[in-house]
Amino acid sequence: MTEKIRQEDLVELYDDLTRQLQEDREKVTKLYDDLKLLVSTKEEYAVNGLVLSKIMEIQIKQTAQLIELARINQSKDKDKQEDTLSPEDKEKLFEDIKDLKKI
Repeated sequence: MTEKIRQEDLVELYDDLTRQLQEDREKVTKLYDDLKLLVSTKEEYAVNGLVLSKIMEIQIKQTAQLIELARINQSKDKDKQEDTLSPEDKEKLFEDIKDLKKI
């Protein structure tokens, strides 16, 4: 049996996810900027290029997550219905959260 998620819980989850993604993005951006300043030669790129690439990958995933949260929020506002997510949206959101934890 699928338990219905309360509206207050969804709003709290949405707010927490948005805040956490924004905080993480700021940290990752700072890390990238700091490391980029240290890399100026071919040798330094050879050593640190993979790390810079991974940081960029994280930023892209974070951006995708923020876009998905905005899309879900926009669709709820557009429908003007009870703010519930479809089972597919819920599953996608929770899978995306799990993917972020792997990074």
